[in-house]
Amino acid sequence: VISLLYGVLFYIGLRTFISANDWEKLFAAIFAVRAAVSVIAILQHLLPGRALLWIPPARSVPTSSLPNSGLLAGYLLIILGIGAWLWHRHRRSWSSWLIVGLLALVFTGFVLPANRASFLGFLTAVGIAALVAAFRFSSRSAKLFAVGVPVVLAAIVAITFIYPANPLTRAVPPLESLSLISLQHPTLVVRFAYWRAALAGFPEAPLLGSGPENFGVVFTRYDSGVPFESMPSAYEDRAHNAFLEALSTTGLLGLLAYCAVWGSLVLCIYRGYRDRQLELMEVTIFAGIGIGYFLYLQLW
Repeated sequence: VISLLYGVLFYIGLRTFISANDWEKLFAAIFAVRAAVSVIAILQHLLPGRALLWIPPARSVPTSSLPNSGLLAGYLLIILGIGAWLWHRHRRSWSSWLIVGLLALVFTGFVLPANRASFLGFLTAVGIAALVAAFRFSSRSAKLFAVGVPVVLAAIVAITFIYPANPLTRAVPPLESLSLISLQHPTLVVRFAYWRAALAGFPEAPLLGSGPENFGVVFTRYDSGVPFESMPSAYEDRAHNAFLEALSTTGLLGLLAYCAVWGSLVLCIYRGYRDRQLELMEVTIFAGIGIGYFLYLQLW
């Protein structure tokens, strides 16, 4: 019911906000509200164990944030893209400095939960954006700089695994969290169990699946005996992979519909650029953040 309500509201939004100025106002309001959410998330880290307004006390400092750190980080990943787009639109105005300040707040709220999937998505988005921007630059030095950005980001991730005790990894919470990952890590062990259950449950209802929000039923039936005591915060209500969850709970038809959503996003960006409604930098921002969020959804 909630998903249908969101769909109706999204449709109303699409039919209501039809001009570029309307969308900009909507995005500006969303960005401002999410910056306030980031402030609350930051305060949860600075004041652990205290209730903030209507928000209950955080469970612990590393996982605090409203209160699901994984969902908050993915949510703020999109907001960073919206903020980047707003900055691009107002880069020659005094308001660009205000947007930069709010982006700093959102980025801090995004980093503090130490969520690995969203941070990998962010690095991917920045790397892709830099590669696309390289085609826009005319000077050789700017092109080399843009191409060097994804190389440096890839090197940072590699160093995080090879030398996890380095100062940068220790200073950036998501990198420190990423450095702890291994095939035997409880997070991956549990994720693999979710994914195996999703694949095992697919043949039972290949066309329509087990039903939306019913992954817990599938997992209970095909649980492979994962020792959840090694990860007490784990819940089996999600497959933690958007494609596998769609396949398991909505079947092939649902998976095709889900893929169509992503296909429509690519088509809209392409048409916007073809019809000169979007600049190359705007295409870069939307494509980068879309790919980054796509990656996050496969790992969250």
